[in-house]
Amino acid sequence: VTSFTTYNEIIDYLNGAIKDDFPDVGTIEYVASSIDPAIAVDGLAAYYAMPAIDSTMPDSIKVNTSSGSSSVDMISTYSTVAHEGIPGHMYQTNYVYQHFDNLYQKLNSSIAYTEGYATYVQNYAYKYLTDIDQDYLKVVKDNELISYFIIVLADIGIHYYGDSIEDTLEMLNGYGFSLDSDSVKPLYQQLQN
Repeated sequence: VTSFTTYNEIIDYLNGAIKDDFPDVGTIEYVASSIDPAIAVDGLAAYYAMPAIDSTMPDSIKVNTSSGSSSVDMISTYSTVAHEGIPGHMYQTNYVYQHFDNLYQKLNSSIAYTEGYATYVQNYAYKYLTDIDQDYLKVVKDNELISYFIIVLADIGIHYYGDSIEDTLEMLNGYGFSLDSDSVKPLYQQLQN
């Protein structure tokens, strides 16, 4: 666990920690809060609500901690806030709004680019957790990357090879996961769409 007690602490800490590694975007007005449990769903860890280009409202990040499996002080929450906030989507959006002159560039969003960037900096942000055992953080980072690789393999299997749920289950179990068809079905359906 970390010593953070609020999402704002995480964002403010990261905003200071990234100064030597990322260009300055100034002060970002934002609100970070929990997703209302009435609308929270499993599989959605958090989201950054991208502001309208002419908005004067603060940026907004919502984090899902209603499942009971995570809280603000967990490393997974830190990682999620880094992905959605600073140096992730919130930082990226503010950088683009401040440094790109072309309106098309500001409005054009490629999910592969934005998610790829946010996933990269989410992983990169672990280096700022200097009070956590670095060997443990390496295991956490490697586990996250392996999970992404497995999902990519499942995606390729489904869309290139035409894998069924059973094929996907066999592939996942072949990599050491102990899953059944019911637990693979949501992943399969999400990738299939």
